[in-house]
Amino acid sequence: MGGGANPFVAQMVAAYCRSGAWEPHIQRLRSLYNMRRDRALAALGQYMPAGVRWTHPAGGFFVWLTLPQHVLAREVQRLALQQGVEVAAGEGFYAHPDQGAHHLRLTYSCASPDDIETGIRVLAQVIQGLIATR
Repeated sequence: MGGGANPFVAQMVAAYCRSGAWEPHIQRLRSLYNMRRDRALAALGQYMPAGVRWTHPAGGFFVWLTLPQHVLAREVQRLALQQGVEVAAGEGFYAHPDQGAHHLRLTYSCASPDDIETGIRVLAQVIQGLIATR
């Protein structure tokens, strides 16, 4: 033991892993995250305006959007939040924050499929509004 791990909890996790339940659980999570990712990608393809690009992750929890050069991620973040949609502006994820000024990180891992679609639709409307005013 070391590093501050709780010995009792460590034993519980070890027992769980030995029980054979770990692999089926991981498979269920992979299926769930794949479905949510696919829903996000489909919604992006359906709603996002021209000029917005996004990653197509093979796994993980996020899709990254690249906004047109004249649209700032912080502004999109602020306006989307006013409509109940929370996204992460890219500046906090870069060693040089200015490199993330036109990037958004969208999390699909914790949202329901309907919330994913609704959120992306609202986000697309916000982005389209900013594109139209520039």
